[in-house]
Amino acid sequence: MPERPQGSGVYEIMHDRQRRELLRALFWLVCLLPTAAVGAWSYSLRTAGHREAVAERIGAALGMRVTLDAVRYPLPGLTLLEGFRAYDPETDALVLETARLEAEPSGDGLALSAGQMEVFADRGARLFATLERRLKRELPDAEMQIRCEFDQLTWHTAAGPQTVTHFDALVGPTESGRQLLVNFRPADIGGKSGVDEPASLRLARTSAASGAETSVELATGSTPLPCSMFAPLVPAAADFGAEALVDGRFKLKHTPDGWEGVLSGALRQVDFQQLVGEHSSQQLWAEGALRVTWAELQGGRIRRMRGTVEGGPGQISGDLVAAGIEHLGLGDPRVVPTTHAPLLFDRLEFDFTLDADGLRILPRNAARPDALLWHRDTAYWVAPANLPQSPANLLRALAPERELLVPLAAPTAGLLDILPLPQSSPRRDGPAIHQSQLPQPRLRLRGPTGEEPQLR
Repeated sequence: MPERPQGSGVYEIMHDRQRRELLRALFWLVCLLPTAAVGAWSYSLRTAGHREAVAERIGAALGMRVTLDAVRYPLPGLTLLEGFRAYDPETDALVLETARLEAEPSGDGLALSAGQMEVFADRGARLFATLERRLKRELPDAEMQIRCEFDQLTWHTAAGPQTVTHFDALVGPTESGRQLLVNFRPADIGGKSGVDEPASLRLARTSAASGAETSVELATGSTPLPCSMFAPLVPAAADFGAEALVDGRFKLKHTPDGWEGVLSGALRQVDFQQLVGEHSSQQLWAEGALRVTWAELQGGRIRRMRGTVEGGPGQISGDLVAAGIEHLGLGDPRVVPTTHAPLLFDRLEFDFTLDADGLRILPRNAARPDALLWHRDTAYWVAPANLPQSPANLLRALAPERELLVPLAAPTAGLLDILPLPQSSPRRDGPAIHQSQLPQPRLRLRGPTGEEPQLR
């Protein structure tokens, strides 16, 4: 038997045809099949089916219907969503829109970024309903931490678009529940930009054995914010006028009995015509400010409040001047103006306190020590002699129909829900009176006049 040549192996003793078949098989296995698989996978990522599947997953996380123009993967771990739009699933109205949204893993969560995000605030309630559901763990992946960074965010409101910059939001779990943290800067308010301290918002949901609670904290930062920015979420913010600005901070918590907490700040450039018109049939034409030095809420009502009202020059209806004198004691009832025409005034200025004891209205101008509302040398309103007085007198001045059983009217209905309730007085036994001397029952309450004491 001949010796086998040294260095020979299986490949050397194979026939040429067998060697070619082996190389061809290796080429298909190692080169063509993986390349074809990668190509097919890459093609599948560009199909409408894949794009719709991605949109459906995002929509489930947002609680809205989502559409995408394209989905791309430019880098490992980075997903590019082009033509991103989110719609209210009930009305199919557009809520969110951006031309380009980037998504990538970040720690235990997900980071989203965009150059420009558009939020249509008249449908923004859907967005906040989604956030609330996430805080309550009602959406998929509620444990995931999500961070959003937008160079600019435009909040479209009925008063016009409001743009903020450096918008940074973080939503995720905490030791006791879930929270949303938001920081942003006004783009340009009053010609100022690049402010030092950003505005901040914290919305937290805390779980406990006694029940879940929602808390809200807001600080406006170094620059006042437009009230109209909050109108889609807090409709009462629109009552202060299109140009009104808010500056301050509050910390509130929602309990089974209602909102409780503290707040302080100022409302500037307030349109008193719109503000008074929302709560009264009377008229006051002026621009001014409302400052709340301190306010405490408990059980959904004002417990204590101290502040200042400033306005003018402007005009005030004769009826409102008369109602202030008659129902709030802001002057001599024997000289009530009889005109219904507007009266010019130079200044409206006073301090006030409101608590369970009642309402106090106090002068604050050193040059006019007793005047609250005046024109030149004539004081329309002066400091009331009766202090404190019932907050119901304020409602009577705003809705001055003297035949009302209670001061309830459509404009004042909202105020009834938040004004403090008076403290109950202990029962006092009076002297015996003959039955014929007792007053007959009456089904109406009249407002205070010169002969009638004000309600306390």
